Order: sequence, then structure tokens, then C-alpha cells
Amino acid sequence: RGLDPERAREVARAVFKSETWGRFDLGELKGDEIYREFEKTEPGLYPDIEWFLNHADEMGVDRPGTWELVRGLQRKGYGIYVLSNYSEQLYPIHAAGVEKAIHFDGRLISYEVHCLKPNREIYERFLSRYGLAASECIFLDDITVNVEGAKAVGMKGVVVKSEEAVNEILGKWLN
Repeated sequence: RGLDPERAREVARAVFKSETWGRFDLGELKGDEIYREFEKTEPGLYPDIEWFLNHADEMGVDRPGTWELVRGLQRKGYGIYVLSNYSEQLYPIHAAGVEKAIHFDGRLISYEVHCLKPNREIYERFLSRYGLAASECIFLDDITVNVEGAKAVGMKGVVVKSEEAVNEILGKWLN
């Protein structure tokens, strides 16, 4: 879309830090409701937000090196799970590539349980659903407060801010 960097940051803050986005990830807003909410709450940014929502299929990121490391961990017997804040509308679009690349041992997405990270309940539901011991789980996330939420229930947690950081950690576990 060609937004200048400051405008792009402003749009990202307005979307991802908003109550509206949280409600979307919780499954409270569906379909066109997200558009109507942002049109009301962010009228000055709405054209760019609308473009972002309409082009979600262009936002997926392919990480073949990471997926190969994950498959290597699975071959070594590690269970690989997804615990994510995501809306019902966007998860299938954004996760399509990774879901083809990796067979996950399980997943729990916020819209399914109407609960968001870093709330304790989502981690507890995840552990309960899959019969996992928190002390045997390592949780990776790019948001510190989400990692702190995992640690609060007894998981080990690592904040990762880049694909390179993820690959470095996975590579260490693989060796």
C-alpha cells in the first residue's frame, strides 16, 4: 500500500492495541462487524485499516527454514503445539502455509475459547486440553507479557523478536 513508516506504525497501534482487535480475537466480533467498529473508533485511519483487513491474504509469511527445524524437533519426539490469539476470520488465512508445512500435535486459538493471552485461563485450558505438564512445556512468543503469562502457570518461556532468534533457539534444541 505504500504507507510512510509513521503512518504504518500509527495504523498498527490503532489496530493491534485496540479493544476492537481484542474483541475480534476473542470471537466477539465476526465478519463485517470489525469494519463497522473500526469505522466508528478510528475514522481518520479507517481507509488504511480497511485496506489491511481486505488484504489479509497478503500478510502470510513463509518460513521454510523454521518449518524444517520444527519438523526436525518432531522427528526427535518433541510435541509441537500452537497457542495463539487470533480471530476466526484471519487464522485460517494467515496460518494456511504453516498448517501445510507442519502437522501440529494440537492447537488452541483464542476465538475458540473466548479467552486471550496473557490471561491465565487460556494457558490452563491449553494444558488441560492436551494433558500437558506446564513444567515440561516451553512457550515462545514475541510479546513479553504473553511469555510472563505462560511462566505464571509454570511453563518455561522465551521472548523471541525475530525469525533468526526463533531459528537459533530451535537449532540449539535440535542439536
